[in-house]
Amino acid sequence: MELNKNTKKYLKYFLLFCLLSIVFTFIINIVVSNKSKEFIYDKVKDVPPCYTALVLGAKVSQSGYPSDFLKDRMDIAIELYKNKKVKRFLLSGDHGQKNYDEVNSMKKYLLE
Repeated sequence: MELNKNTKKYLKYFLLFCLLSIVFTFIINIVVSNKSKEFIYDKVKDVPPCYTALVLGAKVSQSGYPSDFLKDRMDIAIELYKNKKVKRFLLSGDHGQKNYDEVNSMKKYLLE
């Protein structure tokens, strides 16, 4: 099947757009990674003290127990609190349905 001239032209533009989008995405990723390196800490002792720590939500089970990923986040938050790096937490999560509540599950876990 032979493509007409206009179709070839649009296909070239589309492929060029895709290629530029991929290159742009990689460039943005490199810039963000380089700019944020100084704010990533491997050890609690290196974290500068602050008043409030934001803990982002993640999946919780139907019974309200946090996923392993969320549990890891909250365990780190607890470690920061115990080491006097933060004084309080700002919990952020989904509560779009009556039977799904990340924030209160997180609160319960942190208080326990």
